[in-house]
Amino acid sequence: MESLLGEPQWQSKMECTRLADPEAEDGDRGVDVTVRTWPLSRLGYLVTWSEDDIVVMYGITTTSWWFRPPVLMDQTHIRLGKSPLAALGKPESHRVWLGNRRYGYLEGHYFGNPGGYRRWYVGVNDFGYNADAPPPDWLEIDDEGNPRLLPDKEDAYRANVPINTIVISIALYEELQGGSFFGISLGVDQDLVRLTRPQFHVLESRFSHIRRCVGDSRWNRRLRDWRWDRRYSRWEKKAQAMIR
Repeated sequence: MESLLGEPQWQSKMECTRLADPEAEDGDRGVDVTVRTWPLSRLGYLVTWSEDDIVVMYGITTTSWWFRPPVLMDQTHIRLGKSPLAALGKPESHRVWLGNRRYGYLEGHYFGNPGGYRRWYVGVNDFGYNADAPPPDWLEIDDEGNPRLLPDKEDAYRANVPINTIVISIALYEELQGGSFFGISLGVDQDLVRLTRPQFHVLESRFSHIRRCVGDSRWNRRLRDWRWDRRYSRWEKKAQAMIR
C-alpha cells in the first residue's frame, strides 16, 4: 500500500485478540494491529488494518459526489454513495450508534466462495458522503444493552440510506464478532481527520446541489439534453469540416 500511496497521513496501534484456536495457548492470541489512513485527494479515505505489515483488512469511505466507485459484492454491483443498503440481501448482523454529535451504522455480510471467503462490512460513516442518521424513535435496546433498529423500521432505513463505506476483511478477531472493533466509525475516524486536517470535509458538487433543488427527473432531462447538444455540436463540426 505504501508503494502505491506513499506514507499514510495518520497511523495508530490497537490490540486485538484472535479467535480461540484449540492448538494454541491463550497467551498467544493477542496481536498488535496497525491502523493506517490515507486521504484519496479530497474524494475519500482509505484505511488499512495490518499485522506485521501484512494488510488483513481495508476500507474505503467516499466523501464526494464525484467519487462513487463500483464494487462487486457476491453477484451484486453497488456504488458507494449511491446504492442503498437494501441492494444487498439481509445482513447477518447489524450495529447502530447515535449520539449527540456522532452516529453510524454497519452491517456484516458473508458470501462464501463468491465473496472470496471474506467478511464484508458496509454501512454509513458520519463523515462520508450522503450520510444519514437513523431517527432516535427507530431504535431499541437489545438484551445486551446495545441499540439496534426496530424490526419494522430496519427495511425502511436500508431502502433509503446509501452505502458510503465498505470494509473487506480476512481477519478473525474476537472484537469483530463482539462488535467493538470499529468503535463508532466504520472506516475513517471523523474526529481524527477533522481535527488534524480541517480542510478535508465532505465535498459536494454544485451539480448535486442543483439536482436536489430542481428534482431528479427535471435534472436528468436537462442533463440528457445538454449531452445531446454537445454530441450534435460535434457531429455538425465534423460535417462542416468534411464539406470544406
